[in-house]
Amino acid sequence: MKIKIKYKLLMLFLFMTSIASYSQEKTTIEQILEDNKGKIIYIDFWASWCKPCRKEMKNIPLVHELYKDVLFIYLSVELDEKKWLEASKKENINNEKYNLLILKMKRTPDFKLSAKFDLSTNGGIPHYMIFNKKGELVNRDAPRPSEKEKLIAEFEKYLKE
Repeated sequence: MKIKIKYKLLMLFLFMTSIASYSQEKTTIEQILEDNKGKIIYIDFWASWCKPCRKEMKNIPLVHELYKDVLFIYLSVELDEKKWLEASKKENINNEKYNLLILKMKRTPDFKLSAKFDLSTNGGIPHYMIFNKKGELVNRDAPRPSEKEKLIAEFEKYLKE
């Protein structure tokens, strides 16, 4: 129980101003959404130190294989870039185009993905969100990869739009 509280507290103190990819290119979530209109986007918030996050990542390849038209984005709330790089390699997401590290984290009362979207989470990581083909947030608390049937139902719903 104390571990879950730790995650919730961490999320309460994070604020993302920009994100960087494994290749060190900087971008924003707004730019990613704009560049990928027409695709369903599934965002996975994680960190190297988060055991539940890492456990969930083991379920992603199967879901990813079933839904090649869904864009998977991995946003790490990591405070240590070296640990993010090591964990990315170990979880085999280091070559994913959108394996991203949140930059310039600041302490604030809310975790906001961006000022434009104001995506306050309901506590902790792992956490998942889905954006529709128009780039609109349609599920702030999307199913985890281990909840395969629920996640597939969500993807199917938005793929039909």
